[in-house]
Amino acid sequence: MGTTPFSTHGAESLAHATAAELQPGKGNAELAQPWRKIIFETHNVQPPSPLYLGTEDILFMQVFAPTIAVPFSLNFEIRWLDPTDGVKTIRRTIIVSATKVNQPYILGEGFLLSISASLVGAATAARGQVFCQAFIVRNLLTDPLVTWSLLSDYVSTNFHPTWPGGIYKSPLEGPGYLHVVNTAAPGAGSGFVIVVPAGVRWRLQSLVFSLTTAVAVANRNVNLLLSPDGSNTLYFVSALASQAASLSVIYSAAAISPYTEAQTNLAVLPLPLNYVLLAGASLTINAQNLQAADQFSQSFIDVEEWADV
Repeated sequence: MGTTPFSTHGAESLAHATAAELQPGKGNAELAQPWRKIIFETHNVQPPSPLYLGTEDILFMQVFAPTIAVPFSLNFEIRWLDPTDGVKTIRRTIIVSATKVNQPYILGEGFLLSISASLVGAATAARGQVFCQAFIVRNLLTDPLVTWSLLSDYVSTNFHPTWPGGIYKSPLEGPGYLHVVNTAAPGAGSGFVIVVPAGVRWRLQSLVFSLTTAVAVANRNVNLLLSPDGSNTLYFVSALASQAASLSVIYSAAAISPYTEAQTNLAVLPLPLNYVLLAGASLTINAQNLQAADQFSQSFIDVEEWADV
């Protein structure tokens, strides 16, 4: 039977203890002077971790990075109590060369003390770009069974998920990656379509682009369309004023009210507040009566982005 890691004794019992009982190395180790009330056990101590792994248990590590530039490397730092060789520190480096990378690792029999994840060297990432997970799995090749969930959170330049003590999170919890998506200008006489990349979701913040019209006489009416599935339009808005020939107008879209025109060379378009687009959703910009020599500029879209595992 095991004993508790520490116990208390009254001053009276310690006062009657024999000198032999208080000698170092004899039974329980005394902390400093004999009058202390707390002593620590030196044998039959309970395990230092609740997580015992058998030979059939596999540490399964996963990294999901849908939009960040690859390759980059990520370290999983593992502290492991081997019953035959004491505490070991193990580093498993994963080279992330694709959107999703998995790596199983067999530790053997013993106690898992801790695990943490961190980017390697010069690799940098903001929260919302690199999502990592770690599990204990059995029957990996036949019928995978997760027996313990360890890590589930974003790893970034300044944040390193850990177990124990970390918070197990969905990739959609908390703030996402704030950045500007820059799309190339379409060909003359054409509008453009911006598609949310696979594996992420966007919350639209704002959008800006311009249209320069040619000398051909016609009133162009600029439109903005949002499609959650890439085919069915569920949001449509058109600029209040038409754009005449031989004119360059900057269009700015955001969750604004009232919906008004500001001046001759600046137009505003309203976006829904906190509108979220899933992977494959599209944002389309076009114009009625667009002429062959009319030219849309490149667009800049301010988004909050999450990995959508």
